[in-house]
Amino acid sequence: MSNGGDIDAPVTLGNFRNSMNAGAFVSNSSTHVPAMLHNIIENIDTSKNEVAILVSDMKYSPMGKTAAPELLQYQEQIRNVIGVHSNVSLSFVCANSEFLNPNGSVAEANSPYYFIIIGNSENVAAMRNNIARWCEATNSYVESGDMAMNYHTPSYSIENVKNGLLSAEHPKNLITVFDQAVSDTCSFIVRVDMTSYPWGAVDADVLKDCFNAKAVYGSSVDVELLTDDEHLVDNHAYKGDFKRVSYADYLVKLYNVALDDEVIEWTFTNKPFDGRYLMNFNTIINADQENDLSGSFSFNKFIEGCFNARLNTFDENPVRILVSSYQ
Repeated sequence: MSNGGDIDAPVTLGNFRNSMNAGAFVSNSSTHVPAMLHNIIENIDTSKNEVAILVSDMKYSPMGKTAAPELLQYQEQIRNVIGVHSNVSLSFVCANSEFLNPNGSVAEANSPYYFIIIGNSENVAAMRNNIARWCEATNSYVESGDMAMNYHTPSYSIENVKNGLLSAEHPKNLITVFDQAVSDTCSFIVRVDMTSYPWGAVDADVLKDCFNAKAVYGSSVDVELLTDDEHLVDNHAYKGDFKRVSYADYLVKLYNVALDDEVIEWTFTNKPFDGRYLMNFNTIINADQENDLSGSFSFNKFIEGCFNARLNTFDENPVRILVSSYQ
């Protein structure tokens, strides 16, 4: 793809690598990220699980007399591109590498670049995990984040039921034989699968505000995020493979139950971690000058434009768990 967004002739991976190492892709023409993004989205078929990956320093660099107004409109242009393509989600992975002078000397030891992943939410999340893991393995990972994602309702399981029996037929939604004569409290763990969420989201300070639960018929419900190593897990390379195993355990306690049955409703929101990045990454994306090799001039506008178009969403219809005194 050209800097202006035109689709070039395809090249093999080997030729691409050789051309990249030789500096053949260096260009002095304007880089029009909105046009590039539009053409990328137009040329992928998300119904076939296609995913596009744009690798770039993401420095929007229009030139000439129109440069200043185009930069002012950049955030709006990104918003417009994402806004009209409701079928795509995006994720970024920021990594760093050496930036070399033409003579081969190192101009900047830690210069940021980006993988922008575009497709449907599930495929984008899976590809983000793989790329982030590769960057982590090569000691180049900086940060990752999601834009215009639909997290739906996360996969979950119910674990460690006390004063009740988890139904074999409905293991996600039914607990039976709650005996109030034994104890006025039924407790269990909701294990939320965090695999599809950004790496930075698996943080106790963030997750404590993500899980919301209430009782439909007026009983009392307490929720506690369990933060020890057994219950808050984010393993990026499970058993040495490129496989992420990640979950958060929430201890739910139901008590003061006046009836024989009670229904607990819970939701899991992404709002506490949207746009929450490491401090050094916030410094990187707010670089003042395009020639700052240690920063990413204008990438903050790209992120903001994506969020202006569509927020990350979750299913607001709650998950319901019936706790019954009957078998």
